[in-house]
Amino acid sequence: MEKLYCLAAGDLLFYDLEGTFLAKWKGLHNYAVLSCVYVPCLKFYVTSGRDSYVKVWTEIGGLVHQFSAHAKPVIQVITHPDSDILLLSGSLDGTVRVWNLMTMEEAYCTSVCEGELKSICVMNDVDGWMLCASSTRTVNLFSLNHLLDFWSQTRCRVLGLSVVVSQPKANRVTAIGEDNSIRILSDRTGATVSTVLPPPTANLQTGVKAATYSRVYNIVYVLINDRELWVYTTRTNPSCRIDMWDGKMLDSLIEDKGQRLKQPGMELSTAAVNAVCLLSTSIIIMTDEGEACPDCCEILVLGLQDGNLVFLDGHVRGLRHALVQAYNGPVLNILHDSDSNVLLTMCQSVSQTVFQFWTLPELQLQHIVTCLTDVTCFTHMREFLLCGHTDGNVHLHCPSVHESSALLQGSSIDSTM
Repeated sequence: MEKLYCLAAGDLLFYDLEGTFLAKWKGLHNYAVLSCVYVPCLKFYVTSGRDSYVKVWTEIGGLVHQFSAHAKPVIQVITHPDSDILLLSGSLDGTVRVWNLMTMEEAYCTSVCEGELKSICVMNDVDGWMLCASSTRTVNLFSLNHLLDFWSQTRCRVLGLSVVVSQPKANRVTAIGEDNSIRILSDRTGATVSTVLPPPTANLQTGVKAATYSRVYNIVYVLINDRELWVYTTRTNPSCRIDMWDGKMLDSLIEDKGQRLKQPGMELSTAAVNAVCLLSTSIIIMTDEGEACPDCCEILVLGLQDGNLVFLDGHVRGLRHALVQAYNGPVLNILHDSDSNVLLTMCQSVSQTVFQFWTLPELQLQHIVTCLTDVTCFTHMREFLLCGHTDGNVHLHCPSVHESSALLQGSSIDSTM
C-alpha cells in the first residue's frame, strides 16, 4: 500500500493517499527529521535528521542501524537507481555518501560542492544515470558510477572462497568464515544451500586447518586439526556430521603390511594431516596386473606432514588407492585445477616453499617452482603460478620442466589394490 510520510520535528507520521492517519513514530531523531525513504526489497525505512545521523528502521519502528559519518545535518536520502541495497545521503557538509544496507557499511564518499549542499537527485541521461547536487550558487552533475552488485551474505568475515564444478549438477560456491563456519552457496542465486556450523572443538584463533566439498556425494570434509577429520552431509541445512576420522583411523591409511612408510633416516611417526583436496578425475595406479584406474567419481587427497600424499576413495570410507612420497618436507596445501587437469602441491623446506605440478591421471611430476617461505595464497592460471606474499607483493611464476628428482625422496606410487 502506498503511504504518505509527514515529517514533524523528530517524529514521522504515516497517512494513506486518502488522508487517513495510520501511525506515528515518535523521537526518531534528537532534532527535526529532514528526509525519509522506504526500501521495498529489504522492508526498511531510512530517515535522516538535523542531528547528522542516517537511521535504518524496520516496518514496525525498530532501529536497525545508525550511520554517523556526516559532520552536519543530513538533508536528503534517496535510493540508488541501479541497486536496491544502496542508499545515497546528502549533507550540509558538502558530501554525498553511499551506504550498503546489507552490510551496514559506507561504500563510497565524495565531496560534491564547496559550500552547503541544498539538495540531491538522480536523473537518467543518454550516458547513464547522473547525480545532480545543488548548492546555493551552483548545480553540479556527476556520473553515477556502478559501485557493486550484492550477491550473498555470510554475516561474518570470509577467509576463503572456491567454486565447485560438477557436471551436470549446478555449481556451488564454498565460503569459509572467520567463525569456522562453512557455507555452501548456489552460484546462480547466492542463496545458502547448507551451512556447516562452527565445530565446537575448533580453535577460534587458528580456525579449521582445511576443508573441501564434494558436489558429487554432497559431503564436506573438515580438517579440525592434524589428527582429526570430520565428515558432514550437506543434504540438510545446517549440515549434519556423519563421520569422524580420528588419529587411529588416519594412521591406518598409511600402513603397508604392518610397516608404516617413512622417509630414509626418519623415525616412525604418526599421520599428521596438513591439507585435504578432492580430485574430480581418476588416477592411474600400479597393481599386480599392471596399470589400472580406481572405479570412483572423486578421489580424496590428504597431504601429510612427512611429505606423503594419500589418495582415498571419495565414497568408500578408508579405502586407499595410492600413497605417493611427494617431498622430503611437509605438504602444506593441495589444489586441483580441473581446467588444465593438474594437481598442485605446496611443500615446505627449511629455506623455501616448493610448488609441484603433477599431471593427471598419470601422477607424474612435470614442473617445480620455488619461492620464498612467506606465501599466503596461490592459484594456477593456465601455465602460470600466481602467489601472494605477506609483504603485499604478488608474484607470477612460469614453471620450468622438471628434469631432476633431486628435490624428491622418490615419486613412485604405492597401490593397495
